Parts: sequence; structure tokens; C-alpha cells
Amino acid sequence: MDKLILFSGIQPSGDLTLGNYISVLSQWINMQDSFKCFFCIADLHALTNKVFDTNKFIFNIISVLISLDININDNILFLQSSVAEHLKLFWIFSSILKFNKIKKIYKFEKDNFNKNVSYYIYSILMTSDILLYNSNIVPIGLDQIKNVSLSKYIANKFNNLYGNIFNIPKFSINSNYIMSLSNPRKKMSKSDNYYSYISLLDNKESIRNKINKCITDSNNPPIIKYDIKNKPGISNLIYIIHKLTNISISEIECEFKNKNYFVFKKYVVDIIFKKLYNIQKKYYIIRDNESYLKKILINGNKNANKIALDRFNIINNLFKKNI
Repeated sequence: MDKLILFSGIQPSGDLTLGNYISVLSQWINMQDSFKCFFCIADLHALTNKVFDTNKFIFNIISVLISLDININDNILFLQSSVAEHLKLFWIFSSILKFNKIKKIYKFEKDNFNKNVSYYIYSILMTSDILLYNSNIVPIGLDQIKNVSLSKYIANKFNNLYGNIFNIPKFSINSNYIMSLSNPRKKMSKSDNYYSYISLLDNKESIRNKINKCITDSNNPPIIKYDIKNKPGISNLIYIIHKLTNISISEIECEFKNKNYFVFKKYVVDIIFKKLYNIQKKYYIIRDNESYLKKILINGNKNANKIALDRFNIINNLFKKNI
């Protein structure tokens, strides 16, 4: 029996972070043997965030993925812009979608008028990414819910107009967010300031500096307790330990009862560095071999192009027959 198809993408808009690892890449690792996976380096989507020089990050990402034992032989790792059918299908979807639908999803408030047009049509391209490969499951974060609601709408509309051509994919919502070190009320992002995130390539000194500067609270005596509402900074660090070690949150709280924040932060640094050191050991060997990385990408692009072209021809013929 053929495996179900999983589609997931990551933007080459900076070095991958600890947040990327815990929320996205760990899912890829856990799901890759159960599905036929299309792992997309979404360089077109990165343009929406005004990241134009993506080339320097693409090979970094591939190197990290291989270091994490992502299986690039049984799954397909490819560059979004190398598969023209993503944009062709995007244009077809744009032609059947009414502007009012976009307007309902993205509230047109005054402070949004200065945003790029791509901000409002991002989700149409995301829909073409997903549906082009007839995906069955798509892991997403909470911040993507409005985008995937449009994906379901477009798939259903196309099926109703032109025939039952698209699966309606299931969206696996992942709430394993790591928060910003400098503002634990918002998600960790590589586009924020240097001290707000941990890069997967950070050395121990950088990790120590960032964790030492991260926002906690002024409780005296210190209380190391998981309480997102009242102690978001400490809760974020506890959650990082939990996700990297599988130690339960209650065990972590017990271990650091009556300990101060200096001792706790030192432990956080050691845990993070231990995890990243194992990744980095492999990464720097792989990253030095750029010809090997180019071959991987060329091969992945070739495989994705073949499948995408076959699928697009079927979709396009149906569309043309019925317009």
C-alpha cells in the first residue's frame, strides 16, 4: 500500500532556530518514516517577508536537515522556485477566487494598507504548494490556521466546479511553540533581534549570553515554576528543557525547587548546547561539501518537477475543458 503524502515547508529567511527545531523539524523527523514526504524550501514565501538573498541560507538548511537524519532518499527535498507548477497552479486558483474571500480572511485595516500585495495572496500560493502534490496531511502552526481555511475552501470550490481532483488534506496543528527570549509573549523568530532566539549554529558562549540576558521575572525568592500567564519567561525555559530532554515539567519544577535563576539558567545552557553540539558536529562536515549539497538539491528538484508536471497537466486539462 502506498504511503499517504505529507507536505511541509520552511523558509530560507535566516539560520534555523531552536524554535524551528522543536516546532517543525522534530515533526519531520518523527513523521518521515510513516509518510511520503515533500519537504519544501519555500524561497518564494520568504520574499513576502522581504528576504531577497535566500541563497546563502538554502545550503545551510539542507545541511541541518541531513545532520538531523532527515531521509532524503525516500522523501523529496526541493526548492519551491525550481518547480514552475507552483506558480502556474497559484494563477489558476487566483482566477477562481473572489476578492471578497481574501478580504474576509485578512481584515483590511488602515495599518495594513502599506503591506505588500504578496501578504494578501500568500495563502493562495501556499494552497498551490499543498494541493499540487495531492497532499493528505500538512503539519502547521497555530499562526497558519487562517491560511489553511482558504486552502480547504479553494480545494472544495475547484472540486465542485471541475471534478473531484484534489484531496482535502488534514491539517495537523502543532502547538509546540518556543517563545522569544526577549519577549516570551511572542513566538521565537529568526527575524527578531539577536538576543531573542537561539540559532541551531550558535556556540556555547552565544547560547550562554542569550540565556543570561533572557527575560524571566523579579520574584524574590526566585520561583522556578511552569506558569505561562504569570511567569512566561521561566515557563518558556522549562518548556525548552522538557522538549529537548523528555523530562516532565513537574520533574523539572521539583529538581529546581528553592534554586536560584543563575543555577537554572546554567542548566538550560548546558541542555541546549548538548543538543546543538551533536547537530553541529555533523553539520560542519556536510556544509563543507557544497557539490554534494548541490547534487541533493538538483535531484530533489528533478523528482518534485516530474510529479508536479504530471499532476498539473491533469489539473490544467480539467480546468481548460470546463472554462
